[in-house]
Order: sequence, then structure tokens, then C-alpha cells
Amino acid sequence: MEMTKILVLLLGLLGCHGLPEVEISRGKRLYKGYQVLRSMPGSDFERSALLMLDQSVDFWSEVGPHSEQVDLMVEPSQIARVTAYLRNSGIDYQVMISDLQADIDLENEPDFSKFSGFVHTVHILILKLRKPHHIINYLMEHPSSDSTIGLPQTRRDKRQNGKRQRC
Repeated sequence: MEMTKILVLLLGLLGCHGLPEVEISRGKRLYKGYQVLRSMPGSDFERSALLMLDQSVDFWSEVGPHSEQVDLMVEPSQIARVTAYLRNSGIDYQVMISDLQADIDLENEPDFSKFSGFVHTVHILILKLRKPHHIINYLMEHPSSDSTIGLPQTRRDKRQNGKRQRC
């Protein structure tokens, strides 16, 4: 009975070895160290050889009878074996992405450049004006065409807007 438990545990560990990391706190799948390779099969033999990698890689493009390039995602533990297999099969390849997670992180970084004018205005408001009525006065005197900030109306503004205009 004890030997069965050890065998099940060992098989479970071996089966999970190739899975991507998971960031538990956010429930995100991570691809640290994964590579994307672009192979250039030049013959039917080389395309067939690529298909033999079906269990070791994730194909990002179709391998068909006329495929001239095939993209593969390779997990870190398989990179050396897959690249050796490609070389031995005479299939040219190049590394398109050397660390997939780093590329994902870079792509997901926010672009704050579009807020530069807004940030400058806020900086002036906070550091130089410091008082709420000065901030409102500054914004009224320096309207920005791309501003999306809505200022609350003052009581005086509400009274003026509420009066009837006479003809």
C-alpha cells in the first residue's frame, strides 16, 4: 500500500513538471523562461519531423504541406531537447522570444506618456497652489481642451445658472 502511494506521488510530480507556473495570489499563468521558436521547414520530411514534436511543444502556427515557417512555444525544460532535435533534423530555426513572460510583462506595462500634461498640471496645483480655492481659480483661468476633469460648481455658479434670463 505504501509503495502505491509513493508511485502515485512520483507520477503526479513528473506529470506536473511541464506545467507553467501559476501565481496563486492573482490566479495568473506565468511563462517565465518559455521560448517561442520560428522554424523554417524546407521539405515534407522536415514538416513531418516538426509534427513529431507535437507532445513537446505548443504549435502557434499550422504545420501544413506548404508551411514555410512554423512558430512553436517551448517550455524551459524542453528547450535544449527541442533545439537539438531541430538541428539534428536539419530544420533551420531562430529564437523569436527568449522569455515569453518578460515580453508579456513588457506588453502589459501601462503607458503614462499620454498623461504628461495632466501630471504637470496636478504637480503645479499641489506644489504651488495648495489651497482648494486657488486650485479652482487656476483651472478656471487655464482651461485645457483635453482636460477631462469636471469641477464641482460653486454655490454662486449654481445661483447664477438657476436665475431666469429675461428678454
